[in-house]
Amino acid sequence: MYCVNGSSMQIKLKQIFYDLCHNIKNIAFIVLVRYVTITTKRLYLGNLKIESVWELYSYRSSPLVEKYQSWKNYSYAEAFDLIVRMKDQDFHGQPGIYQWGIYLNQKLIGDIFWELEHNGVCWVGYTLNPNEWHKGYAYEAMQAFINYLHNVYRIQVFMAYILDENASSKHLIHKLGFSMLYPQVYIKNTW
Repeated sequence: MYCVNGSSMQIKLKQIFYDLCHNIKNIAFIVLVRYVTITTKRLYLGNLKIESVWELYSYRSSPLVEKYQSWKNYSYAEAFDLIVRMKDQDFHGQPGIYQWGIYLNQKLIGDIFWELEHNGVCWVGYTLNPNEWHKGYAYEAMQAFINYLHNVYRIQVFMAYILDENASSKHLIHKLGFSMLYPQVYIKNTW
């Protein structure tokens, strides 16, 4: 089960606006940016934060992680660049490439990638700190994330690319309801 934060934020914003209107005669126009987060039992998923660059670099540069990813010799500069490019994203169901953080007790422990194509197909992937493997975090995060995209944005087709030697991710993707379409390519399109 997931919970999209926002309704409590809307109530707080209404109260702030009410207080301003009744206590101040000249009101400046205030623009507030609200990013969506998804909360699970143990985690929250949302925009990457610049203060998490060291954590992102630390797990993405691990040989254990690089073994199953397309990058090699991941640098601190790459981690910094990724966060700068992705930290202010505001996804509203439009095609593009996106990246969110997976946070446990305010600490970045992983990230979720997705690319929504113009044809409605959504490619998904994740990276998790090896210190957090086999604790159910990847399943918890991906299940909530996919359900969110399906229920809120009506995305019907999810795809994932997984290397043959990544047995844990293949197990996870099957548990999420994906099936093999081609070698290394998995699809979820039944609800």
